[in-house]
Amino acid sequence: YHTIFNCAVFFVPFIIIVVTYIMIYFELKRRDIFSLNGLHESQTRAERCSNKKKKRSVMKALKMSVIHVLVFLLTWTPYTLMATWDTIDVESAHLSLELWKICCTVPLC
Repeated sequence: YHTIFNCAVFFVPFIIIVVTYIMIYFELKRRDIFSLNGLHESQTRAERCSNKKKKRSVMKALKMSVIHVLVFLLTWTPYTLMATWDTIDVESAHLSLELWKICCTVPLC
C-alpha cells in the first residue's frame, strides 16, 4: 500500500511535470525555428531584436521549468524517502523520529 501511495504522490506527478515541460520546451523551440525560417539575411534591426527577445523568452521558459522541477524534487523527496524507509524498516525509521518530523513537514512549507 505505501509503495503504491509513494508512487502516486511522487513519481507519477514528477513524470507528468517533466514530460509536460519537455513538450512545452520543444513547442517553443519549434515555433522559434519556424519564425526564423521566414527571415532572410536582409533583416531589419527591429527583426533581429525581436529574434533575440524570442530566444530570451524560450530560455526564460526553460529556466522556469527547471526551477519548478527542482522545487518539486526538493520538497517531496524527503517525505518520499522517509515514507519508503518507514515501509522497509519501521524500527530504524521510528528511532529517528525528529528526522521523520522534519521530512514530513517540508512539503507543507
